[in-house]
Amino acid sequence: MKDQLLVYVQKLEKAINMPERKNSFGRDVATKIKQLSEDKNISSYLRASASLSLDRYFLLETNQIKKIELFSNAFEVLKSISEKRISVRNFSSKQVDIQKVIQAIEVAQQLPSACNRQPCEIIIIKNEQIKKELLDIHCGNTGFGHLAPLLAVITFDKNAFFQANESDSGPFMLESSVQDLF
Repeated sequence: MKDQLLVYVQKLEKAINMPERKNSFGRDVATKIKQLSEDKNISSYLRASASLSLDRYFLLETNQIKKIELFSNAFEVLKSISEKRISVRNFSSKQVDIQKVIQAIEVAQQLPSACNRQPCEIIIIKNEQIKKELLDIHCGNTGFGHLAPLLAVITFDKNAFFQANESDSGPFMLESSVQDLF
């Protein structure tokens, strides 16, 4: 159900952004999104994403969408943030504000993914024993991994894709985009 909803949301978003649209371009898809969104097992994040897409669709249908101007300095801001990003191996013993971690995850959920299906889940690990077991499996953290106040385990749901060619680069692209964010 979740994966179907993601596909329909992606279809609607794609249709909204096409240069030339038919008058009734998304009616059936919008109806299906509304039906699938009513499932109680759909996450609040996905329900909100579907709702935003429906809102955009209905605004477009009623000619209420206007051209959105990006910040004139958006590139410079992004470049500045990117240039200041560093790899951390010397962790403080100070407690991590979990709300800041959640905010970072919310930003990560906005990163592009294949068909915007957002097939990853991020699990935060604070338990020292579980952290140790995970770090023992993962290579490349000797001498500093144990100092991290928490771990973010990122999983990828391969069932978010229905055909083999849809996810051919999914996990690899996911890793590169998420590692850069964190």
